[in-house]
Amino acid sequence: MWVCSGQSNMAFLLENAFNGTQLVQEANDYPEIRLFTTAKTTSAEPLTELIRVEQPWSVANNLSVSDDGKLGVAVGDDDWLYMSAVCYLYGRGLHKALGVPVGLLNTNWGGTVIQDWSSAEAMARCASTTGLTTTGETPVGVATHLFNAMISPLLNHTIAGVIWWQGESNGGAPVPYGCQMPALVADWRQKWFAGSDGRTASDFPFGVVQLAGCPDDTDSLAGVPIRVFQTGGGATVSPPMHLPNRLMPNTFMATAYDLGDATSPFGAVHIRYKQASRCPSVPLTVGRRT
Repeated sequence: MWVCSGQSNMAFLLENAFNGTQLVQEANDYPEIRLFTTAKTTSAEPLTELIRVEQPWSVANNLSVSDDGKLGVAVGDDDWLYMSAVCYLYGRGLHKALGVPVGLLNTNWGGTVIQDWSSAEAMARCASTTGLTTTGETPVGVATHLFNAMISPLLNHTIAGVIWWQGESNGGAPVPYGCQMPALVADWRQKWFAGSDGRTASDFPFGVVQLAGCPDDTDSLAGVPIRVFQTGGGATVSPPMHLPNRLMPNTFMATAYDLGDATSPFGAVHIRYKQASRCPSVPLTVGRRT
């Protein structure tokens, strides 16, 4: 079983990706893929059980991968419930390559920062860089609240690995991200190992999607600093510029710099290229080791 987490590009629905209608119908051919999606919930303290579930464990088919079959354009990520295009397509790739059943545990929330998904212990590792303030009355934007409600209850599951698409909302503070990303990876590994009584590997694979380029027509290089620090580093440590590295061993990166989508009806940041490169001669499956 793999965990898929992050913000709205991970939440982005399969049906809204390029060739989404076909991909949804093809899901009927993969009954050995199982899908689960947590609900968007928060907690001030780490929980041992999920408060709510959006999608209970389901067999992959055209309904379970398509937001209960409600096809159509949904622009706001608050309307994106299940199934994550990247999560499903990554799992489908594993299933086809390995010939084994694959479980996909989908837990994400659009517009969130990495601090939301970090435990108190991970925050402490980067104490000088991880400050957050509450905006209005929403608990999103309060450090640890999504880890507490949407990750902590999953720690007793045995997992094979994690894929992660997040960072857009941390774009204004790229240098701290260089500490926060390795801290989250190390912390999740330690907690899943302990929570599963050692059945989850303490160094399980952790895949990171590089943020896509071309978020608008005028600035094709926007977001470069945060991409650099997706590989770790910080104010006193030079970014390694690649995965895996000594800061984040046993990790891998899906490069997406060439996958800008300025005309996306879901906003330029929400690219529809979730399956392959726009260039047919250069296939890219999210999650492939590079």
